[in-house]
Amino acid sequence: VGASLNLAPSRELGYFYIIPYGNKAQFQIGYKGLIQLAIRTGQYKHLNVIEVKQDEMKFYNQLTEEFEFSLIEDPEEREKTPTVGYFAMFELLNGFTKTVYWTKAKMEAHAKKYSQS
Repeated sequence: VGASLNLAPSRELGYFYIIPYGNKAQFQIGYKGLIQLAIRTGQYKHLNVIEVKQDEMKFYNQLTEEFEFSLIEDPEEREKTPTVGYFAMFELLNGFTKTVYWTKAKMEAHAKKYSQS
């Protein structure tokens, strides 16, 4: 499947993984693989995902998708600060944008519900 999508089979690149489940192996595309496929469309102006650290999010309206962040600039300080959520966004060349924010608890609950492991 990875070859048919022209994704390199490299653990370091993280485009996809072969996950063992019992006596079978399952193809699992990684988020970097999804980004590669999106970039290849030529339709994206911006595409990003970021961990949100404690006290960085100042405002997020789920209905209008308006947001305000004050990111910790010092990389070492940011690394030490607890992660409280995850923010993803994209903007297409035609101007369409989409944002989403999930708390860390929501992300973990989703993983627990849908992960086969």
